[in-house]
Amino acid sequence: MTKDGSQPPTTGDLVVVLAKGYPPTTGGVEKYSGEVAAAYLAVGYEVAVLTQTTGSRGWTTRRANGRPYTLWNAGSGGQALTFLRMLGEARRLVRRRPVARVHATTWRVALVAALVMGRATKAVTVHGREVMNVPAFLRPAMRWVLGGADVVVAVSEATRAAARAELGPSVDGPRWKVSYNGLSFLSSDDVLTVRPEGPVRILSLSRLVPRKNVQGSLAALAVLREEGVDAFEMNVAGTGPMREELEALAQTLGLADKVHFLGYVPDEELPRLYQRADVFLHPHTHVGEGRDFEGFGLVIADAMSFGCAVISGDAGGPREVVDHASTGLLVDGHDSAALVAALRSVIVDQGLRRSLGDKAREVAPRRFTWSGHIRPVVDAFDGDGSNAGAVAPGAPRG
Repeated sequence: MTKDGSQPPTTGDLVVVLAKGYPPTTGGVEKYSGEVAAAYLAVGYEVAVLTQTTGSRGWTTRRANGRPYTLWNAGSGGQALTFLRMLGEARRLVRRRPVARVHATTWRVALVAALVMGRATKAVTVHGREVMNVPAFLRPAMRWVLGGADVVVAVSEATRAAARAELGPSVDGPRWKVSYNGLSFLSSDDVLTVRPEGPVRILSLSRLVPRKNVQGSLAALAVLREEGVDAFEMNVAGTGPMREELEALAQTLGLADKVHFLGYVPDEELPRLYQRADVFLHPHTHVGEGRDFEGFGLVIADAMSFGCAVISGDAGGPREVVDHASTGLLVDGHDSAALVAALRSVIVDQGLRRSLGDKAREVAPRRFTWSGHIRPVVDAFDGDGSNAGAVAPGAPRG
């Protein structure tokens, strides 16, 4: 038992979530791991999370969807130390009770399950980049882990294609499932909003790195301003190594009065940004011979759910998220003329802007749900004879 009175789980239908990081630590995989844990709670499972996050080492109790769950934090330390600590705690957990269901949110933490939870039904999520940029000495471990999983969840067809390039035709087998991520914000109060009058408000939300192509967005806006299309303003939310370079570029292009760099924005403040945005601009690209790409594009799906007119790059998973000319516009992020044309159309044509946003807001909440995302995993849990208590997402549990 820990100082706050928490202790490892000992009863109930348990799902162990293994995650390399977890909220409040920020990051895409961290956010994903929190959403997956909450989704299992929502369908009635008991959840225990083994991870590294902020705070003291040991077990604590948290809540999601109105239900408590337990979390073990490896505490501060490098990757090797964290892995050894997680491995040790997983071994102790297995000794206390049988572990029948495990979901590792990346393949590397799935090594823990493969080593000490051999009898469990094991699920692993593949996001994209992490299977394409693996040192040669780790590739056998990755193949072993993914080959031994009962179900591998790819967050898009693009992600599965990337995995196929690394792992071969095995990814086309029945163990591999494509299941889109859910949305970050579900409250109808957040989504249904009347945008303020004034210039067209453009939002960019991403890590400020080359493949997000904020530099391309700025260049396109500069062209439009020279044409006299300047009834816009842009907020750039996010941090990263390119921030100073991008701020200097905005100054050089004469956009300093139009483009505002917000830096890091906490999750609880993001709905306000989406609410006020008319256009969500994310013309990402592949870089590094396609080995660094957008596996899904959660911020794009979130923007759609708020009724933003989305302009997205057509590389990777977002090609599946956005239905071109219906729920948004897809452009080749490397094609500056195409990006200028797409921006021009949504800035000057209010009818198009509203049509894209309205359709996106209608489609996104139905298409992107966390209960739907975990469905292939729950089906795998249910299909194992030792897991007869599992049920499909949304069904009541006794």
